Amino acid sequence: MTSSPHARFSNLSLLAKSTSTSFNAANFLGLAEIRLASGDTPGALDLLHRLVAVVGNPLENLDPAAALLEKAGHNAEAIEFLDPLVKSAPWDASYRLRLAKARIAAGRDVRSFAGCSGVDCLGLERCLRS
Repeated sequence: MTSSPHARFSNLSLLAKSTSTSFNAANFLGLAEIRLASGDTPGALDLLHRLVAVVGNPLENLDPAAALLEKAGHNAEAIEFLDPLVKSAPWDASYRLRLAKARIAAGRDVRSFAGCSGVDCLGLERCLRS
């Protein structure tokens, strides 16, 4: 379900007003959450991609963008934010765990994601499924 042209205009108008002085991650995340709640997943993803591209360090907002999608149950979409996050901080096990959980929830093979050795992933997959 896509939002009406009027709703899109008012969301864009709100974004323009709220970001006219500065771009703020909370504004983008809030509008993306509204889009997800209204069933406009492509619109939410567009806002989250813009958030990552224009607000702060390019890697800074991958985590909150992925968290929003995970919270809303859009695990397949969260993978595209979690994958670069794992690659940027391979030492952070919490990112790898979130990526593995998202991949399993989305029905993807957990062994194929970056930074996973076969032995580690087999144990992780068993652990997550139990």
